[in-house]
Amino acid sequence: MQGTLLNQRYRIIKILGAGGFGQTYLAHDVQHPEGPPCVVKQFKPVSKDATFLQVARRLFDTEAKILERLGQHELIPTFIDSFEEREEFYLVQEFVDGRSLGDTFSDGLQFDEPQAIAFLRDVLSVLDFVHRNGVIHRDVKPENLIQRHSDGRYVLIDFGAVKERQYQLANQTQMTNLAARGGSQQQSSLTVGIGTEGYTPHEQLSGRPRHSSDIYASGITVIQGLTGMQPFEWGDDPDTGELQWQSYALTSVGFTLILETMVRFNVKHRYRSASDVLSDLDKLATLPEEYTTIPDASSRLLDSEGAGPVQQQPETGLLASKMKPAQVKKSSRWAKLKPLAVIGVATAIMGSLVLGVRQIGWLQSLELAAYDRLVQLRSNFGIDSRLLVVEITERDLQALQRPTPSDADLTQVLQILE
Repeated sequence: MQGTLLNQRYRIIKILGAGGFGQTYLAHDVQHPEGPPCVVKQFKPVSKDATFLQVARRLFDTEAKILERLGQHELIPTFIDSFEEREEFYLVQEFVDGRSLGDTFSDGLQFDEPQAIAFLRDVLSVLDFVHRNGVIHRDVKPENLIQRHSDGRYVLIDFGAVKERQYQLANQTQMTNLAARGGSQQQSSLTVGIGTEGYTPHEQLSGRPRHSSDIYASGITVIQGLTGMQPFEWGDDPDTGELQWQSYALTSVGFTLILETMVRFNVKHRYRSASDVLSDLDKLATLPEEYTTIPDASSRLLDSEGAGPVQQQPETGLLASKMKPAQVKKSSRWAKLKPLAVIGVATAIMGSLVLGVRQIGWLQSLELAAYDRLVQLRSNFGIDSRLLVVEITERDLQALQRPTPSDADLTQVLQILE
């Protein structure tokens, strides 16, 4: 394949990698002889069926446009070209001169906390851009992160969208062929997820990736860099499914909480967006010192068998609570009823105080004032036809030349009206 000219433009220099869908080549653009090399990715359709190829061609063109838009970000390879040749599809992108994070980890190099935070800022800024463009990467891992030699920043490569289209097309072809043979489409299915074991969360494995799936994979990559261990080496909680990596990393309480939230097993408890994680990273500097202090390596010793870190001596404080395994406390019946008992006693005391004060009349003026106010605020229901109001003024008495009526006279009048 070396020396082959593709699309009468791209001459193959060497093979960079190979997979189930095709190969990736380092190539030279003969139309720009002075320009840098480029990367040509080959995608072989899983079927030569005419209908399949027609649909594949349309989906490939759509994905090429998406990758062209994503390539505008400074930490995503620039999109150069796409073409079809001999019923095979090709993407051409910028060649990133650098070293993969996977190779760095293989050499035994690890992150300290400041390096991990700087790495996260690069990756999360890319993911924020990608997600806002309606795309999920689906395969964030050390091998797909290249540290550029020119500036040391990390570039995200190898988007899984085109791969997913291949799986979808394979599934559609299988179902169509089965139906053509008179079989039931419910008898067979092809469910394959894009991703890499250890970095892929459960919802993505079941075919329902979300933005937080990429955040999970980014968190796993960072934790791998901090611990120097593969994801399967950490172990997990058998009850909750949460990864148990904390005792293998030297991280502050604040940064530990961020990473824990990035890799939660339950997607509902995970960060929903890359911008949320970036916001919390910005807040780290504002936290109290006890949350941002990175523990000294001397505070953790490896046991003689290398089974894992143990603490040199008991410690106290928030940091120790993150380093020590959680202790399960047995709750007694009284512990469960205690809050209710406290509420009941407090209610009884307050009720007794109110009744006592009311009994000696201290609340009478307040009660009358409240009642008067309520009467003033009541709605106007108009004149009640059952009431008769008789008004006798001093002028009326003078006109009738009658004296002011006595109480006895008023009583007699009221008796007559009744």
